[in-house]
Amino acid sequence: MQYGRIGLALAASQLLIGGAMAQPAAQPAAGVLEKSLEHRFQLDLTVDQAALNEFLPAGWESQIATQGGGKGCNLRLIFVERGEIEGPDNKVAGSGHDVLAVLEAPVRPMGTADAAPRSGNGKMILGGISRDDAGGALLAAKRVAVTRTREIKDGSESVHEIWQFEAAGGEHLSLDVVYHPAPANIFSYQSRFYDPSDPSKVKLERIEEITDITRNVTLAPPDRVVSFAFKAGGGKYAPLFEGPVKVLSWDSQPVSVRLVVQP
Repeated sequence: MQYGRIGLALAASQLLIGGAMAQPAAQPAAGVLEKSLEHRFQLDLTVDQAALNEFLPAGWESQIATQGGGKGCNLRLIFVERGEIEGPDNKVAGSGHDVLAVLEAPVRPMGTADAAPRSGNGKMILGGISRDDAGGALLAAKRVAVTRTREIKDGSESVHEIWQFEAAGGEHLSLDVVYHPAPANIFSYQSRFYDPSDPSKVKLERIEEITDITRNVTLAPPDRVVSFAFKAGGGKYAPLFEGPVKVLSWDSQPVSVRLVVQP
């Protein structure tokens, strides 16, 4: 794997100086379950809603944005390299590293559309494939191949990312994208993640990340995607991708610092 973990470490040293990942804490932070440093590439999608509903637990529905960069998105396909994974004791958890692809849905409890803004809104990981941390909605990888390369030539810079994941049941999630990166803002936010097998179980993620929107159908920024292809489906994921699928946003997130905490 090229450009990955070294690039993550260098970027992190600039992103959260004085923050949670800048230096080891003397004592574990109260309520922190896990922290990690990640590189992500996120696709915002619209898939068949009826098929997606079959993956949602009873009493829950899609929370679909009506404006902004995520307008119309009911499912995200996110390719992730996780590094520097630490547990609540500030010690490296497992190998401290993983690569995975996840299917993440914006959700809300049914009947809360007119409630206080965002009062019950959150996210659910409905599926995915992980090399090292399968369990819950994440399937164990049968095959993984990930490559990221950066080329700087004659004043032009390009990044080529290839992500390929396959599970034993035939489920597959893959991406091949070339784009020109650009400076981007750092955003801080937090999200609630509900367990689709038991939505009463909630985790809170506090996130600080750089998001470089390389292409977006709503915001229409300068298109910096040179080439792009993705494949998803097979096995239990086949129904999600058998119908029309529309890609809405291509987001490079070269640095993402994440803390999982008790809500």
